[in-house]
Amino acid sequence: MRYRVSEHAERDLDEIFVYWATRVNLEAADRVVDRITERFWLLGEHPGVGKLARDMAPGVRCFPAGKYFKAAQKSG
Repeated sequence: MRYRVSEHAERDLDEIFVYWATRVNLEAADRVVDRITERFWLLGEHPGVGKLARDMAPGVRCFPAGKYFKAAQKSG
């Protein structure tokens, strides 16, 4: 199954990168963002992964990615 990263998620990833790049270094920022994005395949392979996040929106699931949480919603 395919997945799409929303514009909002792209902005979040950019902000995470800038945060780590300015507070630690570029290599750390790359590692953190890579760790998050490497797990995107999980969304495509297992769209039901994670816990329902009813407080966000119907059908949204959250699961951890290091110190961050990903929110995903199956479409189509």
